[in-house]
Amino acid sequence: MLFTKRRLRATLMRSRDITGDLYHALITMTWPRFILGVGLLFLLVNASFALAYSAQRGAIINARPGSLWDAFFFSVQTMATIGYGIMYPGTVYANILVTLETLIGLFGLALAAGLAFARFSRPRARVLFSANAVVTLYHGLPTLMFRVADQRGNQVLEARVQATLLRNEISPEGHIMRRFHDLSLLRENTPSFTYQNAP
Repeated sequence: MLFTKRRLRATLMRSRDITGDLYHALITMTWPRFILGVGLLFLLVNASFALAYSAQRGAIINARPGSLWDAFFFSVQTMATIGYGIMYPGTVYANILVTLETLIGLFGLALAAGLAFARFSRPRARVLFSANAVVTLYHGLPTLMFRVADQRGNQVLEARVQATLLRNEISPEGHIMRRFHDLSLLRENTPSFTYQNAP
């Protein structure tokens, strides 16, 4: 099925929306945005529970009457399972909220830890490419040349290289299509891929 350019662009923009694939967005966003997002969600959830605790007078023992700050900090202590013991639930309503908040806190901690681990464990290739590629004669033939190197400084064994030309072509029916053409290389693999022995 062939898409028009406008329809394809609209489809891609919808798929890149953070709500379309939340897990992928959380894994690929920058660390500052991830930490800021988790922190804002933590504050928002605790503020919501603080409002819920404040809805009933006497729900939190030793909290100042009408103090939203006391309710908020009690919520933080409950969600983080700290439990200093100075403030504690005083009604059935408050105990139900504590139970619900503890459950949400446990799931939230597990999800945040899992996402942080997934972000740390993502393999990242640090390959350095030359700033410019050149076309020059090599053995009497015009040849495309570029240099790559391992930026990590470690040693990669049996590294393989593949080069593909990507260009737009017009099909016999008049459709513009993006075609891939594999390029033949002088050397497709190297026994040792290091900064000193870059192909």
